[in-house]
Amino acid sequence: MAIFKIFRKDRSATSPIMGILLLVAITVLMAIAIAGFAMVSTMDLTAQSHTPQAIIVIDSATIYKPNTTTYQTVILSHKGGDSFNVSDIRVMIAINGEVLPHGLDELPRGSATGFNGIGGVFHSWSDGAPTWEVGEKASMNIATGDTGRPLKDGDKVTVIITHKSSKTIIARPSAIVQDLRPPPID
Repeated sequence: MAIFKIFRKDRSATSPIMGILLLVAITVLMAIAIAGFAMVSTMDLTAQSHTPQAIIVIDSATIYKPNTTTYQTVILSHKGGDSFNVSDIRVMIAINGEVLPHGLDELPRGSATGFNGIGGVFHSWSDGAPTWEVGEKASMNIATGDTGRPLKDGDKVTVIITHKSSKTIIARPSAIVQDLRPPPID
């Protein structure tokens, strides 16, 4: 019985051991909470759609009239960055800051209101692959009638390419229109 009385009297080590166990338990719970938060944050980032980053330039913006039809052509080139599906973009045209009422929404396609012709990766006949890769071109002929706007030499044409799902602008290249029609004969 004397042994039990010794243990009852000497309780000096009980408090530090309990403190250490409590600190270890709190540390483990904090680590689990932080790991769970990090996993949820990572899953949210991967669930969001990726907005492509690309360098798109206007190779040319020209007016020419080889016969009775006037063509107002804008040719775009993908110079660098991400490749992306053209069905994921919307293309709008602004002339001297004024955005035209009709854009290209459903790409690739054969024709569209406000445009006399669509070519390159924008056209539905372009080798069946609607992905715009680096080095590939796209073109459009802006209509001049009721659905379009006639261009003049020196007009500033801006093409606004927007990613549909994220509603962010991928590229916004601009160029000055060049009139390639021969001057009138006096």
